[in-house]
Amino acid sequence: MQQKAARIALAGGATPENIAAMVADAHARAEFLIEQTAETVELPPRACCAGCAYCCHLWVVVPIAEVVLIALRARAANDGAADVQAKLERRVAEVRGLTAEQRSRTRVPCLWLDPTEQTCRIYGLRPLVCRGWHSFDLEKCKQAHRHPTQNIETAIWSPQRTITESVAAGMLAATQQLGLPGGYVHLVEGLQIALGDPAAIERWLAGEDVFRPAAVSAEQAAAACAAC
Repeated sequence: MQQKAARIALAGGATPENIAAMVADAHARAEFLIEQTAETVELPPRACCAGCAYCCHLWVVVPIAEVVLIALRARAANDGAADVQAKLERRVAEVRGLTAEQRSRTRVPCLWLDPTEQTCRIYGLRPLVCRGWHSFDLEKCKQAHRHPTQNIETAIWSPQRTITESVAAGMLAATQQLGLPGGYVHLVEGLQIALGDPAAIERWLAGEDVFRPAAVSAEQAAAACAAC
């Protein structure tokens, strides 16, 4: 379903604006499906709330299209662009050479996490994987954050994760059918490329695999989600 919707969104061609519109549509579709599906079951209260940011210390893997949306909005805002690029470069340097499992255990805060309010600065643009993360047990989240090597699991509603992962996969399939290279990437490294080179997005749309340095395999992407 999402793959078809993405193809419709891209019917006018693979332009930066159409990619951004496709991603925004995918986000809205995922939110609608989550809400609609949740109405069919009785769920306990979620532990998630503003200011609770334990899941914002995980390493995020996304389809390239989501990098494009965030990069375009960051460029348009032009709010501390040089500072953001410097932070991206430092973060990439911090984890260079680490395995996916080692990265998932670093527990460094997301660059978009407000350090004072502990809220997301780009909440409306947050990737699908972030929209899938949730918990019914705050104490488990605290424990998992403090003890990253213990693989502590928290109670979740699995359909929410299934929906966001499926929508992301459909969106990725649509871009690949257009001949756009690449698949899943590390968000931070992808943004470093997209914001570090003003022509990066246009080069990708022209068929150049510019995001390859940030790439992860489908298996690694699945493992990153499972580690949440």
